[in-house]
Amino acid sequence: ANGTMAVLGRPKMENTSDTKKVYEIHAAADTVNLKWQNVLINKLALDGDIDNRKITINHFSAQTGDGVIALKGSAVVAENGTLALSGRMADLAIDPILYHFADLNGKGKLSMNFDIKGTINSPEFGSVVQLRDVDVMNLKMREMHGFVGMKNNVVSVKNMGATLTQGRHIFNGTIDLKKEDPILDLDIVSKHVRVEPLVALVTNDYALTGNLDNKVHISGTPKHPRIAGDMKLTDGSVQTYLLKGISG
Repeated sequence: ANGTMAVLGRPKMENTSDTKKVYEIHAAADTVNLKWQNVLINKLALDGDIDNRKITINHFSAQTGDGVIALKGSAVVAENGTLALSGRMADLAIDPILYHFADLNGKGKLSMNFDIKGTINSPEFGSVVQLRDVDVMNLKMREMHGFVGMKNNVVSVKNMGATLTQGRHIFNGTIDLKKEDPILDLDIVSKHVRVEPLVALVTNDYALTGNLDNKVHISGTPKHPRIAGDMKLTDGSVQTYLLKGISG
């Protein structure tokens, strides 16, 4: 990475009876191309303590282009150590989150306040989130907001509304992250959206166009979804044959 970074570490306390050593850690950076999973970090600041058992973060903040993340709290250093963190994100890029948890490429900006507990291997949180300019699996959404939580490596979504260039989706359900491929269990209500990007999720061999209203359930995985439910298509075409409306 180009740029500058200053790190200060010094002993804070030493207890010879249990060989426990505590160090203060202070770090500041003004960088131009420090990267983490394709996210460019421009500035970084850290204040905290560390010993052979626990990391305490008094303050952490990072700037990534237009995005900012700040947090404080503690994490026990162990294979499955406990977490107690709180913070906020503003316009943070979702690219690395999608890639790390779902092996998907995409983009968008995330804003939320959060409290994280649980363990390193099974974190727990819940928050109202907002996303902007989302593009995932060829689905483009101008804005999304709703509740997102996570417990036992299962993400829950409640009343997540998504505004598209035309129309709107509302998502409810869960995404199970315990296996290598996430398992979907989602209900989606769509009103006056274009059907073409939804068809492309399933097949590229079927020509279907038009405006869609539906209530569907999606199961399977992000790469191999299964869709069932009620749909109403208007002002479109099927295999180039024009139609005024179809439902089923």
